[in-house]
Amino acid sequence: MTEQETVGKSQNEKRYRELQNILRLIVTNPLSLAGLAIIIIFLIIAFVGPYVAPYPLQAEGAPDLMHQLLPPSGHFLFGTDELGRDIFSRILFGARISLVTSASVVAVAVLIGMPLGAIAGYYGERLGSLIMRITDMFLAFPPLLLALAVAATLGGSMMNAVLALIVSWWPWYTRLAYSQALTTRNLPYVDAARAIGVRDRIIVVRHILPATVAPILVQATLDLGSAIIAVASLSFLGLGAQPPTPDWGLMVNTGKTYFLQHWWYATFPGLAILILVLGFNLLGDAVREAIDPKLSRRRLI
Repeated sequence: MTEQETVGKSQNEKRYRELQNILRLIVTNPLSLAGLAIIIIFLIIAFVGPYVAPYPLQAEGAPDLMHQLLPPSGHFLFGTDELGRDIFSRILFGARISLVTSASVVAVAVLIGMPLGAIAGYYGERLGSLIMRITDMFLAFPPLLLALAVAATLGGSMMNAVLALIVSWWPWYTRLAYSQALTTRNLPYVDAARAIGVRDRIIVVRHILPATVAPILVQATLDLGSAIIAVASLSFLGLGAQPPTPDWGLMVNTGKTYFLQHWWYATFPGLAILILVLGFNLLGDAVREAIDPKLSRRRLI
């Protein structure tokens, strides 16, 4: 076994032990279990909702003008909207939209930002400076303001809203991966790999990128909740989902007009957003606590 293989095996075993410890700390944290339970429930709703919704045609936009703005009842659990559509069915359909769009934003932003940050941190000099100066240009704008500008330019649609949020979010992952790569590139095992002639691109893939996973994982978990709010905000402002899409943000936007007389219209979609974001925040805080050595030791004492 070569020195490089020995070093790589040792690092893999270390990361595996760290992952086991992280999972153990998460499982023993009641708040993380609560957050995970909320997320699992919404995932189940997203998968089975369209099949169990009591009024699937109304959830897709079909009106029922005989039952406009009815309060919650046995027939309509969350009441109906201004077109007589069952709000409960539309919330069930909207769960899949919120989860898929938020996960898409975070996943693509990570896939763009993480490699760029690792490359910039490892190579430095001209290439690293070029990548980070471009990143700083995007970071100069508030994320939501930049997303609003991009979405307004592209036009109102869910796909354009997702693209707008990706444009505004990838630089944050680049900056996070960059700072981690700067620390990792001078560690002894990276120097050893470089000394025995391992190519730079292999070092980046095998050593630099894995070292950025932990902080990126924490940030991505927390950002899933923020992405749900951001997508709902763009839809609320008319730059995301368009009628008759059963999007929670769009439902809150329409329901605010009727809120004083028909409170259920905006309340239930808003509660769905609140509960799902709470679940991701609880899980994200637990992951951060498990990865942070100081917080982990505090829990173990």
